[in-house]
Amino acid sequence: MSKVLKTIKRVTPNPVKRNRSIKQTNATQEASGPTPGEQPAIILRVQVVACADLLAKDKGGKSDPFVAVNLNRERHATPVVKKSVNPEYPADKSTFNFPIYRSSVGYLGALEFVVWDKDLLRKDYIGEAALAFDEWFKHQEPSPAFAFDDPRNTPFPVSIISSRKNTQAQGTIQLKIGFVPVDPASPPNYAAMFSEFQQLAKMTGLTLHSSVPTRGIGTTLVGESELEDDGLSSAEEDSGDELEDHSASAPSMGSTPLSSGPALSAPSRKNTQPSPIIAPSASQSLKPPTTSPGFLPKVLSPGVRTPVTGKDSYFEGAQSAEGSRPASRAGKKRPSFKKGFDSNYNLSSSNDVVGIVMLEIQGAEDLPKLKNMTRTGWDMDPFCVVSFGKKVFRTRVVRHSLDPVWNEKLLFHVHRYETNFKVNFQVLDWDKLSGNDNIGSASFALPELMANVPQPNQTTMIYPESVASGEHDMTEYKLPIVTDKSAPWEFKHAPVLKFRAKYQPYRALRQKFWREYLKQYDMDNNDRISHLELTSMLDSLGSTLSRDTIDGFFTRFNVSPREGEITFEQTIICLEDIVHKPMDQRKRVTTDQQ
Repeated sequence: MSKVLKTIKRVTPNPVKRNRSIKQTNATQEASGPTPGEQPAIILRVQVVACADLLAKDKGGKSDPFVAVNLNRERHATPVVKKSVNPEYPADKSTFNFPIYRSSVGYLGALEFVVWDKDLLRKDYIGEAALAFDEWFKHQEPSPAFAFDDPRNTPFPVSIISSRKNTQAQGTIQLKIGFVPVDPASPPNYAAMFSEFQQLAKMTGLTLHSSVPTRGIGTTLVGESELEDDGLSSAEEDSGDELEDHSASAPSMGSTPLSSGPALSAPSRKNTQPSPIIAPSASQSLKPPTTSPGFLPKVLSPGVRTPVTGKDSYFEGAQSAEGSRPASRAGKKRPSFKKGFDSNYNLSSSNDVVGIVMLEIQGAEDLPKLKNMTRTGWDMDPFCVVSFGKKVFRTRVVRHSLDPVWNEKLLFHVHRYETNFKVNFQVLDWDKLSGNDNIGSASFALPELMANVPQPNQTTMIYPESVASGEHDMTEYKLPIVTDKSAPWEFKHAPVLKFRAKYQPYRALRQKFWREYLKQYDMDNNDRISHLELTSMLDSLGSTLSRDTIDGFFTRFNVSPREGEITFEQTIICLEDIVHKPMDQRKRVTTDQQ
């Protein structure tokens, strides 16, 4: 047996040491721990009761499963149950206490459960589950039992998911979660304390450190229908003026999610799902869609976004293609990040959004083996952070993989002052005990991507429909991950990052909206529109264009406003001219016209 082990050791590459000289998230790591001398406010008790219907990893159709439980810097593991896919764990060896400190409540990460199959020389990944702070007692709503020993607090199942492409998600973990007092003689009011913790966590906001590892931040899996600019951000962006002929503001604009596919949804009352585009039949009376005036899709232009707070950033600002970088934030309070923006949008060209970028983060290859904390083997739980300007996105964590496959997509707006920026990527190893280890970084200049977009007609400035619909090809990238020169794996590995990217001009997206919205008012479906149809469409948008201005859409092409029709392209040319016309050159609506 000893000869076999020596042979295995000789042919197996040694894992490299973790490079502690690499810059890590020290500020977050310090903040996630208690202050010196601080006593716990309460104890979170977690019991792993059992697992059911686990994936069989051994040849005999069984597994030797155990569950690793992690919260912040505390990590525990259940005993191994031999040859079972439905293990039950003894309560005395599978119940763990996690102290909760008031000073670090805002930095509490998710409660993580990773199921492993124990083999002689290694462990195989079976699956995982994670509960964010606000999900600990969600299964008991509306009247949760916070005390661990409360008779109403019974075990509940959590579905196992898989972050690895070659591992099927299967089974559940049976858990029991509750609070126990630090001093049994004086138990606190658990409901009041949890409510206080929720407020503290809400004040801190979502961070890269405290987010759930099984879900990305601002990303969705490739194949899902909806995509929004929804990463972490500290940007404050101003909206421009709306489509109008006078200084009074039009009604505020709503929003709908931006579809990642070619189709662009038409206005809708609800801002949670895109509404289908249905052209009215000839038998239907001409009337605006069932929508409040002014509601427009999210692709038109962003409005005011609320400045927010967070605690975790892996980038010191965005670097431009020329190599310039914003001033250092040394000595200043770190900007914080939070998801969610106000959804006020308008059609004005005066806002500084010039386009959107769509990214598909496919995966990475040849990442180094890093020694685990016990130095008995290697560990690598990689995730990728994407930064552009003040926006930060993160993929989900893939457990125990040197060639992770993320297959996640994201979208972000590009402002006029950001057109020379770089899109930055950083690959890190998820490790709550010692801080997320930096593996390396990559980047590409946005002007390279923008140069690949087909140009509009130089006479009409109308883009090909393929550009607005997003049908032009995405650019494939396979960039080397640049590692620290002092890293021990620098010359042993050649890690690369694989992704696809595409840029869509905002003007092209707006033209796509015009085209799709015009179809809803084209009663005879001939891709032409009359004066009455055009007026009805503009009224539904809350437009204040004067009668003479709308008449000019027709006379410009020698068409009678009262009898003739103009093509969709001619209409879009006129609408684009209005959008880009300076306010002082727009004709004001008179009292009689109103």
